[in-house]
Amino acid sequence: MSNLDPRVIVALRRIRSGDFIYGEDTNQAGLLGPYCKDLGLPEVLGDPQRTVPIPCRVSFSNAKGFLTVYHS
Repeated sequence: MSNLDPRVIVALRRIRSGDFIYGEDTNQAGLLGPYCKDLGLPEVLGDPQRTVPIPCRVSFSNAKGFLTVYHS
């Protein structure tokens, strides 16, 4: 996980703690939305209320291998 952007690590922790919930407005769009923009992707891809699950290309864009945050 050392290759992951710190925002992705925070998102994973929030998913585990129940603060980041797919399909609900839990005020988490501001976490991965700007990260998506930094990647040149639409910010909506980082909004867990509107995008279920967060795409792998967002979650692990700079890491090796593929894993989906949906299964975290």
